[in-house]
Amino acid sequence: MPKLVSYKGDLGLIAYPDGTGYVVAKLQPIFCSDKAVLLRFSSQAVEWVSERVAYPLSARLHNPDGVISCYGRLWWNRPLLEPRHL
Repeated sequence: MPKLVSYKGDLGLIAYPDGTGYVVAKLQPIFCSDKAVLLRFSSQAVEWVSERVAYPLSARLHNPDGVISCYGRLWWNRPLLEPRHL
């Protein structure tokens, strides 16, 4: 695993639809930026690849509460915060 993966609780795992392998992914937002680094490991390529991707939630802290696999995609789940009343 690359040294860039510090918190393993938000790693996602998804199988290829044909059952020939899997992909592990980790989203790492870049602080004060609208970009993030998406780290991926493919069991077929047997290597980690990093890619810069758009991350439109730069003003929010990235505090995922797990990763969900749905319809062939990975979704990073953020916990809902209760509204604050003043």
